[in-house]
Amino acid sequence: MQNRLARIKSSGLILAAALLASSAFSAMPPADQPAPDFALKSHSGVNVRLSEFRGEVVVLNFWASWCRACRTEIPRLAELATATDNPDVQFIGISIDEDRADARRSSQELGVTYPTLVDDEHVVSELYDLPTLPVTLLIDRHGVIRYIHSGYEAGNEQLYAAQLNQLLAE
Repeated sequence: MQNRLARIKSSGLILAAALLASSAFSAMPPADQPAPDFALKSHSGVNVRLSEFRGEVVVLNFWASWCRACRTEIPRLAELATATDNPDVQFIGISIDEDRADARRSSQELGVTYPTLVDDEHVVSELYDLPTLPVTLLIDRHGVIRYIHSGYEAGNEQLYAAQLNQLLAE
């Protein structure tokens, strides 16, 4: 995983090659499969376990402070989280930064309003075998991954909102 992170941080050509290679061989859990459970510490030091949110729809976003697309997406996710304001929806950010201080500072700068967990040892990101950053998963009330979004394009948040509404209606 550390090699993949180094490639993702590097130049555009190396980034493109790394993303193509990792996407082609990715073992990321597919949609319609249970989301692998994990526990990580939040910025406040509280352990958070994914399975604690069974019965709720979860928007799980993997990001890093050095990821430009992540820094574009996160404020929009924070806006969506605020606009959603539904007790049956939980947004969770997972920073893969190796430095907890960078993750905390970026969360504050970007206006994150939902719990942010730090995967500084890359245990969870390896469990999910991320093909790129950011990665956003929508997980249904039964803990099943229903939608996977790799990368970010302007307007993705409208798609997330529509998918959230669909999952809430089920």
